[in-house]
Amino acid sequence: MIGHVTKMNESERTHFETRIRERLAELQQMSASGQQAQAVVELDQQAVGRLSRMDALQNQAMAKAQQANRDVETRRLLAALERLEAGEFGYCEDCGERIPDGRLNLDLAASKCVSCASGQPEIWQAGAEPSQNTDNIADRQTRVHRPGPCFAQRP
Repeated sequence: MIGHVTKMNESERTHFETRIRERLAELQQMSASGQQAQAVVELDQQAVGRLSRMDALQNQAMAKAQQANRDVETRRLLAALERLEAGEFGYCEDCGERIPDGRLNLDLAASKCVSCASGQPEIWQAGAEPSQNTDNIADRQTRVHRPGPCFAQRP
């Protein structure tokens, strides 16, 4: 329901915490298994031909890029755990609206609602004044987002 904020219950909180911790464990396991692929490629022209060496260098670069992506995801998930412990998980960091569970299930580390993430401006309900304090639940209930393109009427 637009403009209505529901608080995350304990079972939802436990569900998301479990999923975040499982994903962090997966990332840690993938990082450990990818260490060898990131190792320095030795220059031994007798053992490896020029094209094979180029292949090895390319594989090494891809392994390093994958590790960088895992590191970014790990940092985002750790930040999501901090928000969860602080009671802020599931609420947009920009407007304070509840982030739909579907979005959180797709991206456990999402910290913005679809409208704020896409850069669409908010619309304030008639008579509601925006507050500088977005931590107030009452303020969250007065905000209404303009529906994104996925909610557009189809002919």
